[in-house]
Amino acid sequence: MPDIVTLTMNPSLDLSSRVERLLSDVKLRCDEPLEDAGGGGVNVAKAASALGSEVTAVLPLGGDTGERVREQLDLAAVASTAIQLDIPTRQSLAITETSTGRQFRFGFPGRAMAEDRWQRCLEVFVRAARPAAVAVLSGSLPPGVPEDFYGMVATELGGGGPAVIVDTHGPPLPKAVAAGVTLVKPNVRELSEAIGRELNSEIDYVKAARDLLSGTPTRTVVVSMGPAGALVVPAEGPVVRVWAPGVRPVSAVGAGDSMVAGMAVALARGDSVSEAVRLGTATGAAAVMVPESGLSEAGQVSELHDLVRMSEVDL
Repeated sequence: MPDIVTLTMNPSLDLSSRVERLLSDVKLRCDEPLEDAGGGGVNVAKAASALGSEVTAVLPLGGDTGERVREQLDLAAVASTAIQLDIPTRQSLAITETSTGRQFRFGFPGRAMAEDRWQRCLEVFVRAARPAAVAVLSGSLPPGVPEDFYGMVATELGGGGPAVIVDTHGPPLPKAVAAGVTLVKPNVRELSEAIGRELNSEIDYVKAARDLLSGTPTRTVVVSMGPAGALVVPAEGPVVRVWAPGVRPVSAVGAGDSMVAGMAVALARGDSVSEAVRLGTATGAAAVMVPESGLSEAGQVSELHDLVRMSEVDL
C-alpha cells in the first residue's frame, strides 16, 4: 500500500534544452532535448519517491506523448495508474539561455476531457487514495473538467480518509477549500487571485489566507513565498514563519511541486503541519539547485532541513 497517492489531471511530456542566446527571427541551434514526465502531481510523486516514500501517481494519458510520459515514470521507478484517453497528452518546453542562465518556460494547454473520462479519473483516484496516508491533488485542470473537481474528490474521500493536500490555482483553489481539505499551498500570486485583491506584505498574506479559510472546513493555508520561505496560516491560532535556507538557484522548474512532496512525506509519517512545511521548504530549496527538472538527493534535503528556521509570529 502506498504512503502517498497523487492525482495529475493535466500531465505533460516536459521537454528541456539549452541554447546560447534567444534571438528573434533566427533559426536557433539547441542542444539535444531532454524528456521528462511532468505536471503537478507527477512532479510531486517523483520527488516524494526520491525521498523514500512509497508513491503511486494516478493520471490520464493518451497518444504517443502519453506513452512517453509512462516510460519516463517507469525510468524514475515511480508506480503509476493511468486512465486511457483518446486524446494526446500535452507537452511543455523549457529553454535555458546559457549566456545568461535565464530560463524560459512554455506550457501548452491540455485538450478538452470528456465527462466519462474525468468521472473515471475521480473513481480510480478515490479508490487508490482511500487506504493511503496522504492524497495530493496538484496542478491545473484541463478544459472540460469542472472547476469544483478537486472539491468533488475531497468530498468522496471523506473526513476519515487520508490527509488531502491541494496545490492548484484559479477557481479550483477556493472551491477545494470550500469542500474541505487538510491544507492548500498557494503562492502569493495564486492567493491574490483567489481572494481578489492585491497583496503587498506578509500581513496581507495572512489576512488573505484567513479570508480564504473563513466559513470553510479547511483549516490551514501554506503560503509559499519562494526564496523567502513560507507562512503556515491556520484558521485560528498562531502563524508560523518559515525561513528557507539560502541556496544558489540553477532552475526553478518543479520547486513548488518538490515543496508539496516534502510536506506529503512528512505528513505521511505523522509529523505536524509545521514540521511538514519545514521538510517541504528544504525539499523545494534543494530542487532549485538542480538543472532543468532533475530531482534533488535525499541527503541534500536532509542537510538543508537543518538550516530551515521556524518561529511563531504575530502578524
